[in-house]
Amino acid sequence: AADHVFITNNGTYTVTIDRVDPTVGSITIGGASGTQTLFLDRATLALNGASVINLRGQLQLSVATSVLAGAGNLTVSGAFIWTRGEMTGAGVTTINSGGVMTIGGNVDLIGRTLNNSGTINWNAGAFALDNGAVLNNLAGATFSVNSDGNLAMGGAASVINNAGLFRKTAGITRTDVDPQFNNTGI
Repeated sequence: AADHVFITNNGTYTVTIDRVDPTVGSITIGGASGTQTLFLDRATLALNGASVINLRGQLQLSVATSVLAGAGNLTVSGAFIWTRGEMTGAGVTTINSGGVMTIGGNVDLIGRTLNNSGTINWNAGAFALDNGAVLNNLAGATFSVNSDGNLAMGGAASVINNAGLFRKTAGITRTDVDPQFNNTGI
């Protein structure tokens, strides 16, 4: 639980966590060349401390039982591909300027804060904010809704604070936004 994990060797490869639930002191993903990917497959990864996904790093949560948890903060300068599963815990996930999060399925942000200073592309599925979750789309950031869907809310009041650009760019009907939406941006 206090160990620091590094997935930083150069090259293009994937490290899979499958059916175990590790807790780590921190994790660093991304080397100097290639693409280094951490794939959570039916696993919960709990972060105890500050962790980073560097420019060439990638984190994938693609199974309904994929969970990123814990009190540790995660800073993403590379890619976060979130097509299933959940993020939970007291930590903050930050998409840095230049970082990209792609949401492509049914995902759940539970009691955690997601700060976007980069780009979030919501391409498909339902996106739920539960139990006091907070989504901050910061000045200079873009949150693109690229399909029809439901930005749902469950449990304690959750909130979306938009100071950047929050836009719907595709779809044929509508996208419902259930949480409180505070807008000082576009």
